[in-house]
Amino acid sequence: MLAKRWLVFAIVVYVLQFAIGQILDYSFLKSEIYKSAVINSQVEKLTSSDILIFGGSNGLVSFDNRILEERTHKEVYNLSEDDTNLKLHLLQLKLILNRGIKPERIILVIGSMEESLSRNFLRYLPYLSHDEFVNNDFQKFSKLEFQAFKIFPIFKWAKYNNDLLYPTLYSMFLNKNYHHRFDSNGDYEYPVVSAETLENGIKQKVELNYLDSNLVEFKNLCLQNGIALNIVNTPFLNKEITWNGYGEGLMNFSSVFGNNSNLFYDAAHINKNGKLLFSNIFADSLIKVM
Repeated sequence: MLAKRWLVFAIVVYVLQFAIGQILDYSFLKSEIYKSAVINSQVEKLTSSDILIFGGSNGLVSFDNRILEERTHKEVYNLSEDDTNLKLHLLQLKLILNRGIKPERIILVIGSMEESLSRNFLRYLPYLSHDEFVNNDFQKFSKLEFQAFKIFPIFKWAKYNNDLLYPTLYSMFLNKNYHHRFDSNGDYEYPVVSAETLENGIKQKVELNYLDSNLVEFKNLCLQNGIALNIVNTPFLNKEITWNGYGEGLMNFSSVFGNNSNLFYDAAHINKNGKLLFSNIFADSLIKVM
């Protein structure tokens, strides 16, 4: 009799945690907390956008959407998200295509070409068991956690409570339109800081691989879906990016501001003054290839 009671109790607990996990998944995917959620909840908005910007923190803070829209007469939305890399941008592309979102053009800002999943992949964990692309990527990254999160969905909410649980609850009960570090157009900017805090070091040169497998797949998916692609390097302080090959649509602005520290928030990101200037410089170049 006691064993039967424990079995019933275990079943009730399991069903309860599974139900709570599913409710949290659903609530997150209907929110606008992160760009990962926007992809699922704002399909209409993304479908109406002519240009989508993909990238990490460089893509997030380097473009003023209002300037780009005024100059190009196109609707622009920025899907860039901090602490993400090319592998995650490829996942974003698969997710939007799977939802029928096909913009005229994608601006892909290259910041990192690491093969591993970036930390903020955790913002896509609510898609687990709901999307094959997320399942496939996460299973390669951690098969044990994948199985655990699939069977016990509440575990991912407990493990990543600061990044997932608390923002989702805040969005559910206090502010359903809450955005984490971006406005209604996906835009964000860094403030102007004292140039004295930035080091004027020796200029670095970094070479990127134009034949990187993730980049090749990204380009092929755009080609197959009739999407124009521009691969962009945004400005760095005392750093020049070069490529080991040349391809159509490559736009390299990595050294456009040289060592002008007044336009930078830190060595890898421009501030709001740099953003305004760069947005116009970029728009000039973009208009020529449209």
